[in-house]
Amino acid sequence: MDSLQLLAMIFALSLNPANAAADSQGVHAAKNTGSQRTAALTGQVAFGSRDRRLIQEYYRTGAPSAAQRLENKDSLLQRNATLPDGIEKRYLPPALASKLSPLPSGYERVIIGRDVALIDTSTHTVIDVIYGASPS
Repeated sequence: MDSLQLLAMIFALSLNPANAAADSQGVHAAKNTGSQRTAALTGQVAFGSRDRRLIQEYYRTGAPSAAQRLENKDSLLQRNATLPDGIEKRYLPPALASKLSPLPSGYERVIIGRDVALIDTSTHTVIDVIYGASPS
């Protein structure tokens, strides 16, 4: 196959409506998958704004109060730090967890004290925290 035939084949494939529809659906799907899936593809996992809002609404905390912001300094959880040994963690209620974006494999959302944390399960590293989100 010479270069002219190859170029003609590439051009013909690019005009195929089935390919164009698949490409546009792929782009549309990528825009609507949520920030956590996008973050997972780029290697950055964190609470997306939608999930953060759902968690805060579930516990009806809204924006952190001044007292909660001060508590952040005393929290056992710090981003990019390893979970302290023996720390008690609870899983999110199923009614809340089912509404949140799916996490990439190897991550979990847990409640530790009053904070909701996103944890890398292989390294036990705190990836992200919503301070003071849980009532207890």
